[in-house]
Amino acid sequence: MYDILIEENDYLMLGQCIIVDCKGMNLSRLVEFTITQLKIALSLQYAFPIRIKKIIGLNVPWKALATAEIIKAMLSKKLSSRVYICPENDLEELYKFVPLAFLPKEYGGEACLNKISEYWKQKLNDYQEWFIKDAVYGTDEKKRIITTTDEEFYGMDGSFKQLELD
Repeated sequence: MYDILIEENDYLMLGQCIIVDCKGMNLSRLVEFTITQLKIALSLQYAFPIRIKKIIGLNVPWKALATAEIIKAMLSKKLSSRVYICPENDLEELYKFVPLAFLPKEYGGEACLNKISEYWKQKLNDYQEWFIKDAVYGTDEKKRIITTTDEEFYGMDGSFKQLELD
């Protein structure tokens, strides 16, 4: 979907509002993340090709609110100011940030989730040839220069298949 948004250009300037519904989220998943994985995930904020207008965490369990605030503090100041956390079953907070016309009926809005899904299915089908042509492009990883900062940032160099320990 992001490839299509970038290809059509209109969405690059308008930006995007990302809503993450955490209903039914298993909190044990949060402790599975390592610091390195968190660093990598947070570095994506600088590589995201579409302007982020808002990130809304919806139905965030009260046990995860502190974790959400810690992650929010790790983001850049600009992006952090665009992150909103809505506790469980508090859709009123969501309505402050997103007009009802854009929300599906399942969230108390006026839009139809089925129509939105059908729109994107059709859009993906329309771009099928473009995706096939785009798949031939890639990078030659043998020419990539790896600096020590990359190794420090992303952890050990190599994979466990080639890992040698003393």
